[in-house]
Amino acid sequence: MWLFMMVWMGSLDQAKTLLDSGKPAEAVAMLTDLADSEPNALRLLITASDRCGDFETGLAKSDQALEAFPEDSFLHVEVASLYRAKFTENPMGWMTGRSRYIDLLTRAIELDADNQAAYLGLIGFYANAPSMVGGSVEEALKWCDALEHVDITAGMLQRANVYVGQKDEKKWREILAPMMESSNDPRVGFTYGMALQSVDDYHGAAKAFDKGAQAGHAPSIYQAGRSRVLGEFEVEKAVAWFDAYLKLEQTQTEYTIGAYKRLGQAYEMLDQKALAREAYQSALKLDPEDKEAKSSLKKLGVSQ
Repeated sequence: MWLFMMVWMGSLDQAKTLLDSGKPAEAVAMLTDLADSEPNALRLLITASDRCGDFETGLAKSDQALEAFPEDSFLHVEVASLYRAKFTENPMGWMTGRSRYIDLLTRAIELDADNQAAYLGLIGFYANAPSMVGGSVEEALKWCDALEHVDITAGMLQRANVYVGQKDEKKWREILAPMMESSNDPRVGFTYGMALQSVDDYHGAAKAFDKGAQAGHAPSIYQAGRSRVLGEFEVEKAVAWFDAYLKLEQTQTEYTIGAYKRLGQAYEMLDQKALAREAYQSALKLDPEDKEAKSSLKKLGVSQ
């Protein structure tokens, strides 16, 4: 019995280490056999499945997990995220599954009114879903109001994002421009930068991202480099920002892969082809099937 417990605890610790090191798919493989007999492994399996987008494994165990942890607000959010991943692959699933998604997120808020991830999930759904499956800008703005009672900055930024999605530049500028003048919160600069990118104002976006990047905000660091590559200006500074980002982030995330690819583009602009090849090859190490990295290497004379 003690031997079994030691083996089990060791496996759970290994799975946590894999998850923390950005290897959720490997954590899923390790946890799947443990989940039926150990609630903590079951709970961790949902988190790992959500992080790697393995909605089939996660949803297969979701009811069991919710029964074991009915008061866990973040579990409800993670299960909702798994449904979102499933419906992203098969959008028709929203027709019958949207109620389940909304119920999970509203229950998460009932359990923990400060769980901002649940508000973001609801705002994102209502702002982006077609009206035929329940999308509603009015509902999205109502949830922005609710979020403002929890975190006024977060609520205002989400309201601006809704207007960005509606291509209502006047309204999002009315919200974000004053916030940029009065706040040092990196979330503000990041949101303003993304809004400016949406209207191809890459110089303005870079300036907005620099504010958060200088404070060490990793997403802003990445976007500060990306804006300069997209706008084809200050390319050396873009390289510096990507280098800074990659020192912070070494896990297999979309941003990390993107950083290597944008870094490759920057080196190409500087006519440093050897360094460009290295950057694209680094992207392929993280995602061997990345078509953009493969195509870029082919143009540089490297066969895959």
